[in-house]
Amino acid sequence: MTNIVLLADYPQHRQQVINWLWQAFGSENSRAFFASVVDSGLRGADLPITFIALQGDELVGTVGLWRCDLI
Repeated sequence: MTNIVLLADYPQHRQQVINWLWQAFGSENSRAFFASVVDSGLRGADLPITFIALQGDELVGTVGLWRCDLI
């Protein structure tokens, strides 16, 4: 069974989520940008917000809502 939960409730998966976002959408110099977006959500901002998919304890996916992702 897969559960969709807030990353803020499972911050131990922060690094993997950042890596996935950076690898999928980033460039050589954009890793810090993706880290800042994820970290902003972990601090309790309304947006961005990051959700993760867990199968048991295993991280299997992520999705996020950002104010603007076309920067």
